[in-house]
Amino acid sequence: MKRCKFIILVTILILCTNSVFTIAFAANLMDVYKKALTSDPTFKAANAEWLANQEKLPIARASLLPQLTAAGSATRTRTQSENSAFYDNNLGYSLQLQQPIFNFSNWAKVWGAQAAVKQAEATFLAAQESLLQRTAVAYFDVLLAKDVLRYTKANKEAVARLLNQAKHKFDVGLIPIADLEDARATYDQATAKEIADTNNLSNKFESLREITGIRYLDLDSVKANFPLISPQPTDIEKWVKASEQQNFDIIAARFASVAARENIKIQNAEHLPTLTANGNYNYAYDNNLSGAGFNRNKAASVNAQLSIPLFQGGGVVAAARQADYQYQQALATLDQTSRSKISLTRQTYLGILSNISKIKADQQAIRSAQSSLRATEASYTAGIRTMADILYSQTKLYEAQNTFATDEYTYIKNLLTLKQLTGILNADDLSQINSWLEKPVSATKNNEVNKQPSAKQKQVQLPAKVKLETIKTPAVAKNTADNARADSTASKIVVLNTEEIKQIDASDNKIETTAPGATSNIKN
Repeated sequence: MKRCKFIILVTILILCTNSVFTIAFAANLMDVYKKALTSDPTFKAANAEWLANQEKLPIARASLLPQLTAAGSATRTRTQSENSAFYDNNLGYSLQLQQPIFNFSNWAKVWGAQAAVKQAEATFLAAQESLLQRTAVAYFDVLLAKDVLRYTKANKEAVARLLNQAKHKFDVGLIPIADLEDARATYDQATAKEIADTNNLSNKFESLREITGIRYLDLDSVKANFPLISPQPTDIEKWVKASEQQNFDIIAARFASVAARENIKIQNAEHLPTLTANGNYNYAYDNNLSGAGFNRNKAASVNAQLSIPLFQGGGVVAAARQADYQYQQALATLDQTSRSKISLTRQTYLGILSNISKIKADQQAIRSAQSSLRATEASYTAGIRTMADILYSQTKLYEAQNTFATDEYTYIKNLLTLKQLTGILNADDLSQINSWLEKPVSATKNNEVNKQPSAKQKQVQLPAKVKLETIKTPAVAKNTADNARADSTASKIVVLNTEEIKQIDASDNKIETTAPGATSNIKN
């Protein structure tokens, strides 16, 4: 019996210990983001993909460098005769050095690898911004689901009181059965809505858990007086220009088109001759133990090999056409990505302005719905209105509250989306929004507005350090990749900075990378 109690106690302790690492109590937005940074599998995959793509350039450069090969052999031969046995020992080794002198295909592969590496950098920076955005969206989806459930419960309580009143008045013959059935039907609908909203809240928590790996019990909520921030500058075209030049998805697509263009050169290079220098050194040693003595030979040679392709069955021509079509596809993808991001930038910018006006209108709609409900209840008491009128007013108040909650969180998410589209979203932006949060408070009284953002507007600006002519990419990509290879911890996450500036000069089709103490060019 004691043994069973001990086993049960140990099991409980293990379960409690595991829950410490899988369940968290109230947390704010930055707590959730820091956990997502190390736990999100999508970001881990993007990090590993970026590190893998960094190796494309060293692999391509290897074809330009000398290739040294060594070979050796050792044999021992026994010859048996009637009266004796003889042994013959043979030793030898060779060294072969090969250096490409002219191979245009190898150079084109290096240029293509440079573009591919820069594409990988832009893709990873986009993944970083995506993690910030996905974390914030999942966080505020939970808060929205909580608010909707809170309003649903308050609406259900109000309808329950009306149903009790209707039952009492029907029992004494003051109202017809139609009013009672209307109240009962509305209450049943509110009950079903509460069940659906409770399930929706659980689903939103699970979506957040998918990113962080933690089941949160509660999250900090938005303050009642959080600021309404309008975009600055107020010129939408400046935001569009910033998106066109700094959006990392557009940058990645641009570098993908450059890589596709270099692939055309790679395929066409198969028509060109190649020149290679070769050096060989051979050493052989033969020792016959039968008394014939030994023999030692040394030989060295240097030659140049010229290879001229004449006919490859049409494969090179077909491969070149294929590469050209792939380049056209990459250009179309770039155009589609650019148009999509620019359109989203315009929509998001206008959406923020619309959200600010809608939030103010939603607050007024709630106050109006509350006044309408009170007036309808007074008229019902006086016998002027019916129970259906009260239920209708209660429903309109509930709808106004839900609309307010939706517009509130849509506005916050649009602020982050606008910065993501213009390539300037970072952890500081989450930290700013995190300052708008507070520890969860108890629900307000029925039919009261819990959050009313102040009408005072601030402005969100493009940082002064971000130039509209430039795009941002990491300056420490190579060093970071080297460090990651030296680190035995495979799960290490690399977070890039944006100090390096990469500039696309479309006038001469040149891609330049400028960083402190390092310069590299890719030219056509």
